Amino acid sequence: ITVCIVLITALSLSTTASNMKIGEGGVFYILSRTFGLRIGCAISIPLCISQGLGITFYLSAFTESFRSFWPMLNPLAVSITALALLTVSAMISSKIVMRLQFIILFLVAGAIATVYFSKGIPIEPITPTSVPFWALFAIFFPSFTGIEVGIAMANNLEKPHLSLLFGTVTAILLGFAIYLGAAFFL
Repeated sequence: ITVCIVLITALSLSTTASNMKIGEGGVFYILSRTFGLRIGCAISIPLCISQGLGITFYLSAFTESFRSFWPMLNPLAVSITALALLTVSAMISSKIVMRLQFIILFLVAGAIATVYFSKGIPIEPITPTSVPFWALFAIFFPSFTGIEVGIAMANNLEKPHLSLLFGTVTAILLGFAIYLGAAFFL
């Protein structure tokens, strides 16, 4: 269901973005140019709030995953440290953040590869009562969100009308294939 909703949204955003030159501001720019300033602001304010709330989910998912390796760490300290490091790197230079994304991409690819190519680590099956709902939600929520990041960087692309559609749809379908493949493999 998540993939279908995000795919429809991505196709709509890509189509809209491909019909105009995108300036600074990404989704906010597109909304104000497509619907007018008043309606664009009315939609952009809740979108901005949702992105701020999304950060808390991303940090929560990171903290849950990080603490699975080091459970003795304070979850609040892990979240605050991660947020501080990301904030400082973004304030210094967006190029640092872009380079960090490539490092994270390789780390995630390595983690996925270890799932498929390891000899198998005996794991305890997860039952619905063994893990709190919100912990699972915080881990799975970010998996198919964040498609507006590509649109926010569209003014840096050589051919945004092609790259946005191809990149966004590919990212969604690849994420879906990885999650589905892992479910069947495990």
